[in-house]
Amino acid sequence: ILLAKFNMAKARERVILLLLVLVLSMNLIWIATWWPREAESGPDGAVTPVMEVNARAHYQSQLHLGLREQRGEAAPVPRATETSLPLETHPTQMPSDTQLQKSQDPVRRDLQTMVDQKRWEERVAKSVDEMWWKVRAGLKSLERHCSTNELSKAVQSHYTSLLANMQGLEKLRNRSQEAETARELASLLDRRIHHLQHPKNCDSARKLLCQLNKPCGFGCQIHHVAYCFIVAYATERTLVLESKRWQYAPGGWESVFLPLSSSCTGVSGAVPWGPNKSNVQVLSLPPVENLNPRPPQMPMAFPRDLADRLMSFHGYPFVWFIGHLIRYLIRPNAELKDYIDSKRSALNFRHPIVGVHVRRTDKLQSEAKYHSVEEYMTKVESWYTANFRGEAVQKKVYLASDDPKALEEAKQSYADYEFLSDRDITEVASKTSSRYSLDSLRGVIFDVQMLSECDYLVCTFSSQVCRLAYELMQTRHVDASRRFYSLDDIYYFGGQQQHSVRAIESHEGTERGELSFEVGDLLGIAGNEKDGTSVGMHRKTARKGKYPSYKVEEEFVIEDFPTYPEVR
Repeated sequence: ILLAKFNMAKARERVILLLLVLVLSMNLIWIATWWPREAESGPDGAVTPVMEVNARAHYQSQLHLGLREQRGEAAPVPRATETSLPLETHPTQMPSDTQLQKSQDPVRRDLQTMVDQKRWEERVAKSVDEMWWKVRAGLKSLERHCSTNELSKAVQSHYTSLLANMQGLEKLRNRSQEAETARELASLLDRRIHHLQHPKNCDSARKLLCQLNKPCGFGCQIHHVAYCFIVAYATERTLVLESKRWQYAPGGWESVFLPLSSSCTGVSGAVPWGPNKSNVQVLSLPPVENLNPRPPQMPMAFPRDLADRLMSFHGYPFVWFIGHLIRYLIRPNAELKDYIDSKRSALNFRHPIVGVHVRRTDKLQSEAKYHSVEEYMTKVESWYTANFRGEAVQKKVYLASDDPKALEEAKQSYADYEFLSDRDITEVASKTSSRYSLDSLRGVIFDVQMLSECDYLVCTFSSQVCRLAYELMQTRHVDASRRFYSLDDIYYFGGQQQHSVRAIESHEGTERGELSFEVGDLLGIAGNEKDGTSVGMHRKTARKGKYPSYKVEEEFVIEDFPTYPEVR
């Protein structure tokens, strides 16, 4: 009916019909994804027809989740470029009955169901966002020919309503099992880190020396130490940090943070990292840009022995992994802890609250473009509308910035919001001449801490401070992978491996500069255009171009890390 009306309609009427199709499609996606969840298993845990169909449809991903090792099967899980978890195949690609029976072990099935459910949730959430961005971009292009204000408002309202429905379902879910798994993994990782950083005999322990002398800002330097920690964890070497004459604090790392080890803090005779050096007791690590050879565990890889459980509750496993490593690295010393607690109390920091990080000053000279306060606040408003629809709530924002004008602009334009901010920190951050000082260091640490404690984060991922806050946010929730909106870049980690996505639907490029691909093809991703498309390179053909974002899915990189069998 809609198609028949579409052929007879005028331009403006066609837009309305397309929007009707959009709304119907979004709600059908929502219904199809959530409706059958209650019927997937019987009361006695028996497999129902629905579960059997789902198991068949997603079996390819089940073969690559590390559960084979848990069961002691001989067949290894693929590594490296095959290392990443493949996506669920097209429903017509069915496994044999023998293969299907292997997946019916109750423990394996329950965990796999959780992993599959998590991946489908991520797909739905991504599809909804990408569809909205596509329509919004189309409406903007139509503004040259006719007024689209009312249409834009209507679609925005439908989009927000759909987000609210998804949030409502999310709140009703029983997350107790996921929360327990998350706590167990975090505790296990903490114990492994403590074991690594406190060897029984420091003199004979293998060590990795990391020098804190990289000429860059705070976020960049923390990520430099985090990269060192990943290599140390991957090579079972105690990390030793050389931080004297640190440009932020001449007294070194311990001026604000706890030492990385209480029993193994010094090295001598360090040998530069290089080929065939694995048996050397003490290695010195260069900046990531100069690292050669590069171990396979480089970002954004995460440990295979944690992968199955981690993917059952988290949408972006590497960010969870790096977030917990960084949490250990930047534990505040007593003086810094008192400083943070005092300032938090003075601000009367309380929930619900959205964190906004507005990075300007020197960042605008070469690394990022200017974004108005309105751009940030549009996403803040969407979050409050979706989460507190029809509820009376005091809308609060923690605003961190290196531009004092940002706070004044926000207060003038959004009088119904309560803005929390520390003017002294902002003032110090705005002056590049005082940025590398102990006061500046404490200030940026406090901003990162507060941003990570917020319920949602709006910022620019071109800023390392923004990414750092997002990483630490993962340690405060079961899954905070979608609790953000970046106005520019997608998430990345400096020095990372190739970032890839895998096609879950085929696509025939019809526009100039648009890529074609088949189900299963790997594509590089350099950015999301916020118009329903991403840009990158086809890994097989090396062609560069754009492609529909909803037809691809993150390609997780799962690698063999040490399992630390001594740690229980």
